[in-house]
Amino acid sequence: MTRLEGIVVQGERRGRTIGFPTANIDLPPDSPIPAHGVYAGLLDGRPAAVSIGTRPTFRSRLGVLIEAHVLDFHGSLYGQRVVLELLTRLRDEQRFETADELVAQIRRDVAATRAVCARCAERH
Repeated sequence: MTRLEGIVVQGERRGRTIGFPTANIDLPPDSPIPAHGVYAGLLDGRPAAVSIGTRPTFRSRLGVLIEAHVLDFHGSLYGQRVVLELLTRLRDEQRFETADELVAQIRRDVAATRAVCARCAERH
């Protein structure tokens, strides 16, 4: 499991496309960056499908920005320091020809994330 800490620099309560809110998390410049891909994880203990790849991720002079689709979201995370735990890598990051293809894949990622988090909760 990889543990990262950062600050939410943008967050949406409802989400733009599929109804799941999105949090963009700014990590410190010296943070270890996991391999590109989509992960099942926890954002402050909430299940989150986390994208780490060429589309949502870039390294700036301030740090690294990654994107998390938070499944259980209460209120705005904007400006809050958060802890992100990556539990399992689900798939490679990829590009999609249409928004519909992306939405369908994110829905599959969310379902897989829920399953991983449920198994994790059973063990504890």
